[in-house]
Amino acid sequence: MEDNDMVILGKNLKLIRLPEGKVATPVFHTIDWEFKEVQKGKHKHFLLKEIYEQPLVIENIALHYTEDTKQLSKRIEDAFGTFMLGCGSASYAALAGTYLFSRIAKKHVNFSIGSEFTYLEDYLTPESLVIAISQSGETIDVVEPVEKAKKKGSQIVALVNVLGSTLYRQAHHRVLLGAGVEKAVVSTKSFTAMVAILLLTAYTMAKRQDEGKEFLRQAANNVRAILQDSYIKNIKQLRENLINELDLFYKSKKKDSNLDRLNSITKTSSTIVRTAKIELEYSKYKGLDSDIPFLK
Repeated sequence: MEDNDMVILGKNLKLIRLPEGKVATPVFHTIDWEFKEVQKGKHKHFLLKEIYEQPLVIENIALHYTEDTKQLSKRIEDAFGTFMLGCGSASYAALAGTYLFSRIAKKHVNFSIGSEFTYLEDYLTPESLVIAISQSGETIDVVEPVEKAKKKGSQIVALVNVLGSTLYRQAHHRVLLGAGVEKAVVSTKSFTAMVAILLLTAYTMAKRQDEGKEFLRQAANNVRAILQDSYIKNIKQLRENLINELDLFYKSKKKDSNLDRLNSITKTSSTIVRTAKIELEYSKYKGLDSDIPFLK
Protein backbone atom coordinates (compact mmCIF):
# COMPACT_ATOMS: atom_id res chain seq x y z
CA MET A 1 0.00 0.00 0.00
CA GLU A 2 1.04 3.55 -0.74
CA ASP A 3 0.40 6.64 1.36
CA ASN A 4 -3.33 7.56 1.46
CA ASP A 5 -4.41 4.09 0.30
CA MET A 6 -7.43 2.42 1.90
CA VAL A 7 -8.34 -1.26 1.76
CA ILE A 8 -11.83 -2.70 2.10
CA LEU A 9 -11.78 -6.33 3.19
CA GLY A 10 -14.68 -8.56 2.23
CA LYS A 11 -15.21 -11.43 -0.16
CA ASN A 12 -12.95 -9.49 -2.50
CA LEU A 13 -10.15 -7.11 -1.55
CA LYS A 14 -10.69 -3.56 -2.78
CA LEU A 15 -7.90 -0.97 -2.88
CA ILE A 16 -8.95 2.69 -2.98
CA ARG A 17 -6.78 5.75 -3.58
CA LEU A 18 -7.70 8.68 -1.38
CA PRO A 19 -8.81 11.44 -1.54
CA GLU A 20 -10.03 10.81 -5.12
CA GLY A 21 -11.72 7.55 -4.16
CA LYS A 22 -10.47 5.77 -7.27
CA VAL A 23 -10.34 1.97 -7.22
CA ALA A 24 -6.83 0.69 -7.92
CA THR A 25 -5.46 -2.72 -8.81
CA PRO A 26 -3.36 -4.10 -5.92
CA VAL A 27 0.09 -5.49 -6.60
CA PHE A 28 1.02 -8.55 -4.54
CA HIS A 29 4.57 -9.54 -3.57
CA THR A 30 5.46 -13.06 -2.42
CA ILE A 31 7.80 -13.08 0.56
CA ASP A 32 10.36 -15.86 0.14
CA TRP A 33 11.23 -16.63 3.75
CA GLU A 34 10.06 -19.42 6.02
CA PHE A 35 8.64 -19.16 9.53
CA LYS A 36 11.69 -20.91 11.02
CA GLU A 37 13.81 -17.96 9.94
CA VAL A 38 12.19 -15.81 12.63
CA GLN A 39 12.89 -18.37 15.36
CA LYS A 40 16.01 -18.30 17.55
CA GLY A 41 16.67 -22.00 17.04
CA LYS A 42 19.62 -23.19 19.13
CA HIS A 43 20.75 -19.64 19.92
CA LYS A 44 19.90 -17.81 23.13
CA HIS A 45 19.46 -14.44 21.40
CA PHE A 46 18.46 -13.29 17.92
CA LEU A 47 21.63 -11.20 17.89
CA LEU A 48 23.76 -14.34 18.23
CA LYS A 49 21.72 -16.16 15.59
CA GLU A 50 22.20 -13.35 13.11
CA ILE A 51 25.92 -13.08 13.84
CA TYR A 52 26.33 -16.77 13.02
CA GLU A 53 24.37 -16.38 9.78
CA GLN A 54 26.85 -13.89 8.33
CA PRO A 55 29.10 -16.41 6.50
CA LEU A 56 26.11 -17.73 4.53
CA VAL A 57 25.02 -14.19 3.65
CA ILE A 58 28.50 -13.35 2.30
CA GLU A 59 28.70 -16.61 0.33
CA ASN A 60 25.27 -15.99 -1.17
CA ILE A 61 26.40 -12.61 -2.50
CA ALA A 62 29.55 -14.11 -3.97
CA LEU A 63 27.51 -16.81 -5.72
CA HIS A 64 24.37 -15.01 -6.87
CA TYR A 65 25.03 -11.28 -7.32
CA THR A 66 26.95 -11.36 -10.60
CA GLU A 67 24.26 -9.59 -12.63
CA ASP A 68 23.11 -7.26 -9.84
CA THR A 69 26.60 -5.86 -9.34
CA LYS A 70 27.21 -5.61 -13.10
CA GLN A 71 24.07 -3.52 -13.52
CA LEU A 72 24.83 -1.37 -10.48
CA SER A 73 28.42 -0.71 -11.60
CA LYS A 74 27.20 0.31 -15.07
CA ARG A 75 24.66 2.74 -13.58
CA ILE A 76 27.39 4.33 -11.47
CA GLU A 77 29.69 4.62 -14.50
CA ASP A 78 26.93 6.17 -16.64
CA ALA A 79 25.81 8.66 -13.99
CA PHE A 80 27.03 12.24 -13.80
CA GLY A 81 27.55 12.22 -10.04
CA THR A 82 26.67 9.36 -7.70
CA PHE A 83 25.47 9.90 -4.14
CA MET A 84 25.23 7.18 -1.48
CA LEU A 85 23.16 7.83 1.60
CA GLY A 86 21.96 5.96 4.68
CA CYS A 87 21.32 6.37 8.38
CA GLY A 88 22.78 4.53 11.36
CA SER A 89 24.57 1.33 10.34
CA ALA A 90 23.61 1.89 6.69
CA SER A 91 25.47 5.22 6.74
CA TYR A 92 28.65 3.43 7.80
CA ALA A 93 28.14 0.94 4.98
CA ALA A 94 27.71 3.84 2.55
CA LEU A 95 30.85 5.52 3.89
CA ALA A 96 32.77 2.26 3.53
CA GLY A 97 31.46 2.08 -0.03
CA THR A 98 33.02 5.42 -0.94
CA TYR A 99 36.40 4.11 0.22
CA LEU A 100 35.94 0.82 -1.66
CA PHE A 101 35.06 2.56 -4.94
CA SER A 102 38.01 4.91 -4.51
CA ARG A 103 40.55 2.23 -3.64
CA ILE A 104 39.39 -0.59 -5.92
CA ALA A 105 37.65 1.09 -8.87
CA LYS A 106 39.34 4.53 -8.73
CA LYS A 107 35.86 6.05 -8.82
CA HIS A 108 34.64 9.03 -6.82
CA VAL A 109 31.29 8.51 -5.11
CA ASN A 110 29.70 11.08 -2.78
CA PHE A 111 28.45 10.16 0.69
CA SER A 112 25.89 11.72 2.98
CA ILE A 113 24.03 10.81 6.13
CA GLY A 114 20.36 10.74 5.17
CA SER A 115 19.34 13.56 7.51
CA GLU A 116 22.03 15.84 6.01
CA PHE A 117 21.35 15.09 2.36
CA THR A 118 19.33 18.29 2.05
CA TYR A 119 22.65 20.19 1.85
CA LEU A 120 23.57 18.29 -1.34
CA GLU A 121 20.20 18.39 -3.09
CA ASP A 122 21.15 21.38 -5.25
CA TYR A 123 23.81 19.24 -6.94
CA LEU A 124 21.24 16.72 -8.18
CA THR A 125 20.28 16.60 -11.85
CA PRO A 126 18.44 14.08 -14.05
CA GLU A 127 21.89 12.59 -14.78
CA SER A 128 22.59 11.97 -11.07
CA LEU A 129 22.35 8.58 -9.38
CA VAL A 130 21.29 8.22 -5.75
CA ILE A 131 22.04 4.91 -4.01
CA ALA A 132 19.87 4.72 -0.90
CA ILE A 133 20.79 2.06 1.64
CA SER A 134 18.49 0.74 4.35
CA GLN A 135 17.77 -2.58 6.03
CA SER A 136 14.09 -1.95 6.65
CA GLY A 137 13.41 0.39 3.76
CA GLU A 138 11.31 2.52 6.09
CA THR A 139 13.90 4.89 7.57
CA ILE A 140 12.25 8.29 7.23
CA ASP A 141 15.58 10.15 6.93
CA VAL A 142 16.30 8.05 3.84
CA VAL A 143 12.79 7.91 2.41
CA GLU A 144 12.28 11.70 2.44
CA PRO A 145 15.49 12.73 0.62
CA VAL A 146 14.87 9.97 -1.95
CA GLU A 147 11.46 11.47 -2.68
CA LYS A 148 13.06 14.90 -3.17
CA ALA A 149 15.73 13.40 -5.44
CA LYS A 150 13.03 11.79 -7.57
CA LYS A 151 11.37 15.20 -8.02
CA LYS A 152 14.66 16.45 -9.47
CA GLY A 153 14.60 13.58 -11.96
CA SER A 154 17.54 11.67 -10.47
CA GLN A 155 17.69 7.90 -10.79
CA ILE A 156 17.28 5.95 -7.53
CA VAL A 157 18.86 2.62 -6.63
CA ALA A 158 17.74 0.98 -3.39
CA LEU A 159 19.97 -1.42 -1.47
CA VAL A 160 17.31 -2.76 0.86
CA ASN A 161 16.55 -5.92 2.77
CA VAL A 162 12.74 -5.81 2.85
CA LEU A 163 10.80 -6.61 -0.29
CA GLY A 164 7.89 -4.24 -0.84
CA SER A 165 9.09 -1.65 1.69
CA THR A 166 8.66 2.08 1.06
CA LEU A 167 12.21 2.52 -0.25
CA TYR A 168 11.85 -0.58 -2.42
CA ARG A 169 8.74 0.92 -4.03
CA GLN A 170 10.29 4.38 -4.41
CA ALA A 171 13.36 3.18 -6.31
CA HIS A 172 13.74 2.86 -10.06
CA HIS A 173 16.17 -0.01 -9.51
CA ARG A 174 16.48 -2.37 -6.54
CA VAL A 175 19.13 -4.68 -5.12
CA LEU A 176 17.78 -6.84 -2.31
CA LEU A 177 20.36 -7.56 0.39
CA GLY A 178 19.24 -11.17 0.72
CA ALA A 179 20.20 -11.20 4.40
CA GLY A 180 16.93 -12.72 5.57
CA VAL A 181 14.84 -11.51 8.47
CA GLU A 182 16.82 -9.43 10.97
CA LYS A 183 15.06 -9.10 14.33
CA ALA A 184 17.86 -7.88 16.60
CA VAL A 185 18.12 -4.12 17.05
CA VAL A 186 21.86 -4.21 16.43
CA SER A 187 22.58 -4.62 12.73
CA THR A 188 24.74 -7.62 11.87
CA LYS A 189 24.15 -9.64 8.72
CA SER A 190 22.33 -6.84 6.87
CA PHE A 191 25.29 -4.49 7.42
CA THR A 192 27.65 -7.23 6.25
CA ALA A 193 25.48 -7.70 3.15
CA MET A 194 25.54 -3.97 2.36
CA VAL A 195 29.33 -3.80 2.49
CA ALA A 196 29.73 -7.09 0.58
CA ILE A 197 27.50 -5.91 -2.28
CA LEU A 198 29.31 -2.57 -2.52
CA LEU A 199 32.69 -4.32 -2.46
CA LEU A 200 31.71 -6.72 -5.24
CA THR A 201 30.29 -3.82 -7.25
CA ALA A 202 33.60 -1.95 -6.92
CA TYR A 203 35.55 -5.02 -8.10
CA THR A 204 33.08 -5.43 -10.97
CA MET A 205 33.60 -1.81 -12.03
CA ALA A 206 37.33 -2.43 -12.01
CA LYS A 207 36.84 -5.47 -14.33
CA ARG A 208 37.97 -7.77 -11.50
CA GLN A 209 34.69 -9.39 -10.49
CA ASP A 210 36.14 -12.90 -10.09
CA GLU A 211 38.74 -11.49 -7.72
CA GLY A 212 35.97 -9.82 -5.73
CA LYS A 213 34.02 -13.08 -5.51
CA GLU A 214 37.09 -14.92 -4.24
CA PHE A 215 37.67 -12.13 -1.70
CA LEU A 216 34.11 -12.61 -0.38
CA ARG A 217 34.45 -16.39 -0.24
CA GLN A 218 37.62 -16.00 1.81
CA ALA A 219 35.90 -13.43 4.02
CA ALA A 220 33.07 -15.89 4.66
CA ASN A 221 35.61 -18.55 5.68
CA ASN A 222 37.38 -16.08 7.96
CA VAL A 223 34.13 -15.08 9.69
CA ARG A 224 33.25 -18.75 10.11
CA ALA A 225 36.67 -19.36 11.69
CA ILE A 226 36.18 -16.45 14.11
CA LEU A 227 32.92 -18.03 15.24
CA GLN A 228 34.58 -21.33 16.20
CA ASP A 229 34.55 -22.19 19.91
CA SER A 230 38.32 -21.85 20.25
CA TYR A 231 38.25 -18.32 18.85
CA ILE A 232 35.21 -17.37 20.90
CA LYS A 233 37.12 -18.46 24.00
CA ASN A 234 39.85 -15.93 23.17
CA ILE A 235 37.26 -13.21 22.57
CA LYS A 236 35.67 -13.91 25.96
CA GLN A 237 39.07 -13.68 27.60
CA LEU A 238 39.64 -10.32 25.93
CA ARG A 239 36.26 -9.21 27.21
CA GLU A 240 37.29 -10.14 30.75
CA ASN A 241 40.40 -8.00 30.33
CA LEU A 242 38.43 -5.02 29.04
CA ILE A 243 35.10 -5.21 30.86
CA ASN A 244 36.25 -3.04 33.75
CA GLU A 245 37.99 -0.53 31.52
CA LEU A 246 35.41 2.21 31.08
CA ASP A 247 37.44 4.33 28.68
CA LEU A 248 39.27 2.89 25.66
CA PHE A 249 41.05 4.94 23.03
CA TYR A 250 42.63 3.99 19.71
CA LYS A 251 45.86 5.68 18.64
CA SER A 252 47.55 6.21 15.29
CA LYS A 253 50.83 7.79 14.24
CA LYS A 254 48.96 10.10 11.85
CA LYS A 255 45.71 12.01 11.90
CA ASP A 256 42.87 9.66 10.97
CA SER A 257 39.24 10.79 10.84
CA ASN A 258 38.10 7.17 11.00
CA LEU A 259 39.91 6.71 14.30
CA ASP A 260 38.16 9.83 15.56
CA ARG A 261 34.84 8.23 14.66
CA LEU A 262 35.91 4.97 16.30
CA ASN A 263 36.86 6.77 19.50
CA SER A 264 33.51 8.57 19.43
CA ILE A 265 31.73 5.23 19.11
CA THR A 266 33.88 3.79 21.90
CA LYS A 267 32.92 6.66 24.23
CA THR A 268 29.25 5.97 23.46
CA SER A 269 29.78 2.26 24.07
CA SER A 270 31.44 3.03 27.41
CA THR A 271 28.34 4.99 28.44
CA ILE A 272 26.16 2.05 27.42
CA VAL A 273 28.31 -0.33 29.46
CA ARG A 274 28.10 1.95 32.51
CA THR A 275 24.30 2.11 32.16
CA ALA A 276 24.05 -1.65 31.67
CA LYS A 277 26.16 -2.29 34.77
CA ILE A 278 23.88 -0.06 36.82
CA GLU A 279 20.86 -1.93 35.46
CA LEU A 280 22.49 -5.27 36.26
CA GLU A 281 23.31 -4.29 39.83
CA TYR A 282 19.81 -2.88 40.33
CA SER A 283 18.29 -6.10 39.00
CA LYS A 284 20.39 -8.17 41.40
CA TYR A 285 19.33 -5.88 44.26
CA LYS A 286 15.67 -6.36 43.35
CA GLY A 287 16.08 -10.08 42.73
CA LEU A 288 15.18 -9.69 39.04
CA ASP A 289 16.50 -11.70 36.11
CA SER A 290 18.45 -9.23 33.98
CA ASP A 291 19.30 -10.57 30.53
CA ILE A 292 22.30 -8.51 29.37
CA PRO A 293 24.36 -10.96 27.27
CA PHE A 294 27.54 -8.90 26.85
CA LEU A 295 27.97 -8.58 30.64
CA LYS A 296 27.68 -12.33 31.30
